[in-house]
Amino acid sequence: MEDKINILIVDDEPAMREGLADVLEERGYGVSTAENGYQALDRAKRIPFDLIIADLRMPGLGGLELIENIRQIDPDTMIVAMTAYGAAGEGTEAVRRGAFDYIAKPFTMEEMDRLIEKAIQWRKICQEKRRLLKELERTKEKIKKSEEQLIQSRRLATIGRLGAGISHEVKNLLGIISVSTHYLRDKLDKGKPKAMKHLESIEREVRRSNEIMVGLVNLSRQPALAPRPTQVNEVVEEIVSLSEHQMSLQNIKTIRNYADNLPEIMVNPDEVKQVFINMIFNVQEAMPEGGELRIVTGLNEKDGQRYVQIEFTDTGCGIPEEILKSIPQRFLTTKKGGENVGLGLPISYKIIEGYRGWIEVRSKVSKGTTFLINLPAASQEEVESMEG
Repeated sequence: MEDKINILIVDDEPAMREGLADVLEERGYGVSTAENGYQALDRAKRIPFDLIIADLRMPGLGGLELIENIRQIDPDTMIVAMTAYGAAGEGTEAVRRGAFDYIAKPFTMEEMDRLIEKAIQWRKICQEKRRLLKELERTKEKIKKSEEQLIQSRRLATIGRLGAGISHEVKNLLGIISVSTHYLRDKLDKGKPKAMKHLESIEREVRRSNEIMVGLVNLSRQPALAPRPTQVNEVVEEIVSLSEHQMSLQNIKTIRNYADNLPEIMVNPDEVKQVFINMIFNVQEAMPEGGELRIVTGLNEKDGQRYVQIEFTDTGCGIPEEILKSIPQRFLTTKKGGENVGLGLPISYKIIEGYRGWIEVRSKVSKGTTFLINLPAASQEEVESMEG
């Protein structure tokens, strides 16, 4: 036999137990024996059996109780009950409690052989059914995720088309406001600091509004930057180093934990830097009173593909549960009072998905937020083709 079938024979009669074991061993089965239900239960906990052949009436733990216990240990184990009383009621009760079938003593080995073969075949069918059900659940989950990604992509595309359509008109309005503000600044009496303050506020908001419009337009554009082999740790460190001083002034402590010998990723570093910058901005907004930012890099694996993972974890205000699922398409801000319109996350999601990666977010209100960015590790062939 290609895969030896393991059988446990349970009977308090030594002659019956050992005689049946000898015959089945001659037929190529792997056979173990137990003289009572307690001994059988102990062995079943330590060794996986394909089939258990058990007498129903034994001192101590009887066959019916043994069947119920075995079902809890391993539902795939087939159980054949043996009864010397020839009473169909006892055998039927064994089947009701979980046995595959029963056989009355005395029996011929031809009868036992047929029953064993049927039990093993049924076990294979049950295992295949269970495997297919698990595969179906995985497929359903993949379809669900694909649908969510499709909905998200459509929303982002809609936002992008909307941004492209209204960008020209809004930029004209911002231009008019900017020119008028400049004119008023030149005419305003410099001795009026409050008025100058309000003018500066208008100019600042005009610049920010223009940045938002640029971000909206970028949502509808496909990345046009050529990817190349890139070391994640170097890109992350460049952004963190530039922003660390500003964060320290905000009482934000930065903790780095970069994994060594990470594989390269095929991206355009400037695009990925934009994602990391957006993460830093979110951290600063989430912790206006200070806190801790932990940045961790490492490897992740999914469906046989290796991914380089970058983790940004803050101890800030967190994100409410009801809006976590809609983060990719939200203009999210973590500032108190919602003072800022955030395009950073939708743009970041679009960039990462463009490289066949994804972003996960975990958060608890008042506890903090973790963003996990996953990007496919470059294959050796990809790296060599770029170097060549």
